[in-house]
Amino acid sequence: MFSSINSAHFDVKYQGSANEGDVRTLLEFLERDYDAITADLGLDSTRRLEVRLYASVGRYLSAVNLRQSWRGAYYTRGVLHLQPIKDLLKARILETSIGFELATALLEDAWARGCPPWLRTSYAVYHAGELRTLSPPMGVRVQSFADLDQELQEDPHPPSRDDLHYVLGQTMMFFIQEYGTAKAFGVFSAFDGERPVEQVFESVFGAPYDKIETQWHHYLMSVLPELKR
Repeated sequence: MFSSINSAHFDVKYQGSANEGDVRTLLEFLERDYDAITADLGLDSTRRLEVRLYASVGRYLSAVNLRQSWRGAYYTRGVLHLQPIKDLLKARILETSIGFELATALLEDAWARGCPPWLRTSYAVYHAGELRTLSPPMGVRVQSFADLDQELQEDPHPPSRDDLHYVLGQTMMFFIQEYGTAKAFGVFSAFDGERPVEQVFESVFGAPYDKIETQWHHYLMSVLPELKR
């Protein structure tokens, strides 16, 4: 049984044991983060999202069909699912969990228009601030952007993907440092469902796709010494 509280962009459904004050605080955070993401990326700010806040971790895991509770939030099929607020606060993952999944949700339309999953996830990792909590991984082997998508497909769930998330976060840092935030964030709205990613990159960044990829790999080698071997 769910109760509901709505705002400009969210319909929050929460189970009875949740504190209504905590739910309203959550809703305020969601709205602030929504505004931050859409402002960053220049996205349409009219989309509404359903949020389901569960009374227990067990109910959350059952609803999203996960076995472990490492993932404090999970966006799937148009719904943002959340563990109980007290559990997210206790684990100190409330802001990062919500930030990552909300960014993923708001970039769903860009993904449908051709934005590659690795780029979508790179921004989500960056926006959530995950780099502050992750350490440079050992043994990561990526040579191309396509390798990032392959890695995501093989095992999409943290914490086993913390190594990849570090690389993806650094990937967004590369675009920001090399091309500036306007282009690094503006690329998402450039996907139109017609042009391939190579053409989108060339039009936004002003360089051939393979050159951008080479520059990116050189950047990774500077922050991941393991890649030099």
